[in-house]
Amino acid sequence: MAHNPSTPADRPWPADQLRPCVFLDRDGTVTREAGYINHPFRLELLAGAAGAIRRLNRAGVLAVLVSNQAGVARGYFTIDVLEETFARLRELLARRNAHLDAIYYAPFHPSSADPRWRDDPEELRKPGLGMIRRAQAELPIDMSRSYVVGDRQLDVQFAHRAGLPAVFVKSGYGLGELTYSRATWREEPEHIAEDLPGAVAWILRDLKRRARPTAPSRSNRS
Repeated sequence: MAHNPSTPADRPWPADQLRPCVFLDRDGTVTREAGYINHPFRLELLAGAAGAIRRLNRAGVLAVLVSNQAGVARGYFTIDVLEETFARLRELLARRNAHLDAIYYAPFHPSSADPRWRDDPEELRKPGLGMIRRAQAELPIDMSRSYVVGDRQLDVQFAHRAGLPAVFVKSGYGLGELTYSRATWREEPEHIAEDLPGAVAWILRDLKRRARPTAPSRSNRS
């Protein structure tokens, strides 16, 4: 599901219009981890998060939020409350001259007592790839130059299932998972950062590194 005020129709994008993208987890990555946020005013940006997203905006990198929101399925809040919370997130970012290019969320959970939220036919819930598929259909994303940032091992699995590098942040649940659960991790991230500003700094350096032309080998030189 999406919270995008103006979503373009599904279209094939010309290769020269494709842009790198960073898929961002919400809670613990962009916003303070506060459990199930059942009121918009409980949502708070993490320090430096708006500035990090602003750096992506200015670099021409798409910033796309992809968030599991099982609180809907568990009955902790409604879709309307969730939409209001995302509207507050956009407002908080706009005050700091930053924006998200799209927001996608998965309100499903298999244990839900409400059949509307029990089945997830599009596999929107991470590590399913439904949210990324929607983003690819609606935005000019160059998957060969895209990344995932999150604070859970689940985000690393999500990234690798999509064929993307994972940047793990120590904010939110990150430090605890890194300290106490790393031995059980199924997959390692490509980079570990302190927080979203550190993750974005590494991604922009990596994009610049990958854009440099490779020097020809001796055998190819005339």
